[in-house]
Parts: sequence; C-alpha cells; structure tokens
Amino acid sequence: MKSKRGVSPLIATVLLIAFAVALGAVVMNWGRTYVEDTAAFAREKSDTEIKCSSDVKLAFLEVRNVKRLCYSYTTTTKLNFTVENTGKLDVVGLAVTVVGAKDINTTLIDLKAQNNSLKRARFYKNESFELGDLGIPDQIRIVPEIEVEGNRVSCPATALVEDTCIKTCDQLG
Repeated sequence: MKSKRGVSPLIATVLLIAFAVALGAVVMNWGRTYVEDTAAFAREKSDTEIKCSSDVKLAFLEVRNVKRLCYSYTTTTKLNFTVENTGKLDVVGLAVTVVGAKDINTTLIDLKAQNNSLKRARFYKNESFELGDLGIPDQIRIVPEIEVEGNRVSCPATALVEDTCIKTCDQLG
C-alpha cells in the first residue's frame, strides 16, 4: 500500500488557531469602526436635540395681552405676525405652516440669507405674508431653524403653535 501523508494534528491545531485569530481581528476591526461611527452620530444628534430643547424658544409679541398674529382673507390668505426670540441661540430660519380650511401651506423664511438672523431678545415682523388660497387659518405653526456646526437644523419640538383665537387683522386693530 501507498503511504498517505496528512497534516499532523499539531500543525492542524496551529492552523485552526491562526485562522480563528485572523477572523477575530477582522470582526473586531469592523466592530470598532461601527461603534465609533454610531457613537459619533449619537453624540451629534444629542447635541442638536439638547440645543433645540434648551436654547431655542420663540414667542408671539403680545401688546396689551393680544398676540401680534392675524390674517386677512379675500381671494388669498395673507398672514401678519411678529415673533420674538426668547431663547439663547440665534434663529437663522423659520418654517411657517398654515393649516387652512381649504389647504395646508409651508413656507421657509431664510433669515440668514436676508442678513437678518433673529438674534436673542429681538423681534421679526412679517406683514402680508402671502399664502395662496388656504381659506381661513385653523392653525399656525412656526418652527425655528438654527445652525449647529455649520449645518441648518430644524427644531420642531420648540415650534410656536397657535390654533385658538386667530383673529382677522381688522379685529386686531
């Protein structure tokens, strides 16, 4: 009979251990990159959420307990409002959503492009904001936008919402 030669049990064990170590190194390297990327993403999101929830706040200007918010409606809906930045950060944009009896309209106001960021304790007044044929407004929602590390971020949790006592501009006086 011919003599068959195989790998000795010692060499086979060493090869299996080397393969397992190499495979483990590949998995650990992939896992480390994944964990680092996930941690960086979570840190960025949490920083943004913290800034939005604690440092951003808008309020409608009130004169004699009457909010400076009104609409006029003939063939199109026009909105007048004045908001104050009562938070700690500058607001670089406003997303104004109006829910009307006939339709919904969202318009973005880029305050930064107008060189008019809404600084802390300052007011932004918008007169005759044209909205199209929405009908009588049922709700007005103004979402502030801020800049975080050069990126524009919307802060919907701190939106300014009004859905009661929306007056016509004639009633406001």
